Amino acid sequence: MSKQFTQDLVAGALIAVTLGMAFPEISLAQVTDLSGFANQTQTQMGTVPGIITMILFVVGVLFVGLGIIDLKKHADNPNGTPLKNGIAKTLAGGAMVGLPALTGFFKNTLGMSGSGAGVDVGALNF
Repeated sequence: MSKQFTQDLVAGALIAVTLGMAFPEISLAQVTDLSGFANQTQTQMGTVPGIITMILFVVGVLFVGLGIIDLKKHADNPNGTPLKNGIAKTLAGGAMVGLPALTGFFKNTLGMSGSGAGVDVGALNF
């Protein structure tokens, strides 16, 4: 076996072990049919949007901080640091911080809140 293949194999095994330790419910799943697997996966993946929101918030705050630092550098030395760098970082950070709230606003405004998108057949009157 080549050295690259061995390294890829070890990296894949480490990723599988890490995911198995991070999500033991998935690795120890005792389902017997596809329906049970789908239900269990849907239940366990329910935390992913919260994790993504948290990551966006932290990275957004970081970008806003870096943007403010660049704006301060531009104020101290206008020829050395362009103004566009600080403005771009600040706007990108603000967008990352505000995106989860904005998507929640649109989701609730359009009536898409609840267990999922679709048509409630029981509410239809013919």
